[in-house]
Amino acid sequence: APWLLAAREPPGPWRALPLWAWLAAAAASGPRGLWRLRRVSRGLRAAVDEPTLWRALLARLGQLGGSVEPTLRFDTSWRLSAVRTLHRGGRAAVEDEVDFAAAAAAEPGRQLGRGQGGKEASGKQQQQQQQQATASDPIDLSRLLSGRRQLPPEAPRRRASPAWLREPRLLRGTPPVRSLERWALEGLLAAFAPHSFAVADQGAASAPLVRMSLLDFVAYARLQAGAAPALCVGGGAGACGAVVGCPLEAGQRGGEEANGAEEGPGKGRWADGEPLVLFERELPSELLADVAVPDAFAQDLLAEAAEAVAAQRESRGEGCGGGDGGGTEAAPLEVGVDLLNEREWLVVSPSRSGTRWHTDPYETSAWNGLLHGRKLWCLLPPSAALPPGVAIGASSTAAVGASLDAPAASEWFRQRLAPQDSPGDTSGTRHDSPLWIDQRPGDVVFVPRGWWHTTLALDTCVAFTQNMVLPADARATLQALDAEMFQARAAGALRRVLWERHED
Repeated sequence: APWLLAAREPPGPWRALPLWAWLAAAAASGPRGLWRLRRVSRGLRAAVDEPTLWRALLARLGQLGGSVEPTLRFDTSWRLSAVRTLHRGGRAAVEDEVDFAAAAAAEPGRQLGRGQGGKEASGKQQQQQQQQATASDPIDLSRLLSGRRQLPPEAPRRRASPAWLREPRLLRGTPPVRSLERWALEGLLAAFAPHSFAVADQGAASAPLVRMSLLDFVAYARLQAGAAPALCVGGGAGACGAVVGCPLEAGQRGGEEANGAEEGPGKGRWADGEPLVLFERELPSELLADVAVPDAFAQDLLAEAAEAVAAQRESRGEGCGGGDGGGTEAAPLEVGVDLLNEREWLVVSPSRSGTRWHTDPYETSAWNGLLHGRKLWCLLPPSAALPPGVAIGASSTAAVGASLDAPAASEWFRQRLAPQDSPGDTSGTRHDSPLWIDQRPGDVVFVPRGWWHTTLALDTCVAFTQNMVLPADARATLQALDAEMFQARAAGALRRVLWERHED
């Protein structure tokens, strides 16, 4: 567009276009077009520098191409990924240009040209990022959590009483998988690098469902970790008593305030304020075979119902339709997604990401085994009306629970762990005060039905989580399932399990 080439305000017809169309046009022009768009106005400069807008643009382009769940390609940053997708010259032409990030951080009016060492600088930044990650101090939460109500770890038990399962638990000593190495990032990459997995954007309720290859997602997750060093409370004067740039502080200040003049892989502008989370329910069979459910959670009616339905389908020659996406189509009531096939999840969380405040759906409980990384939890009992800083949304239903207007996990933890916050958070009785959990590899966290919880990944985390229905909660779960027509199969299977148990 002539106005773009001249770096001036767009004419009337262009102003009517949505912002994503402007970004797409600039990206199609390559780094030079982006640089000129950035100089048109402060608003467009902020848009060009906002990673989540480029991420949304890539998802929209995938939808326009006819894909219901478009696959996002990630290469260095969302912005450069969009340029390499749309620019006519393709990847090779873009790599011949000087690194746009270095040019954008330079003084206004600097001429774009070749041979200015953009790629070399980018390589040095990546090397510095790796050195920074390996040299970071061990995480010590003792100072942050001092005076707060913490859940102590306990040894796994063979049998769990109903009373024991009414309270949150932190089990330490027996990992919920047979091989932690298989579930570490390196192990997952070795086995599933090209596989496509679902990723979730918690920041936008209307965001399209997207997928990423594991190789691309791990590259994306490592960029988030490089943008914000692991949480360290050994010194410094940042939020929460941590060093400046910790996960509880990074990503909260958008644009240039957060990034300063320096930019590149591992710098703030390249990182998302609320990173995406890999959240996959269709797990490869070899991963599911490696799961060892803790003995304390053996009485899971939902698992029994799912196994009975899978066995019934297999006996009819329909296949089990497991995590590999195999099997033939089933009868209408068995097609689609319900609680039976939305109960086991692989979760990969980049640093600074996490789950916002919520309760588990359909009156279920859940256990979560951390297999790689380190995660911070905060829980509140069912008696709490709402967690602090959270409001009820407009789309709440009795079945899936409240639709919440909750802040990003990193923002909530940063505010609540800041020095000015009351150390104990004991606004009510001791039992009703927030419960904090420091989860490490091999630990299993159990969340009973109705308990509010939120999490924050202190570095890249890999977890396996499973929703479950305890016998004492079956009636409440059935009432919630009956309220949703598409949960008829799950409700019927759960009733069948209860009837067989009664007969026995």
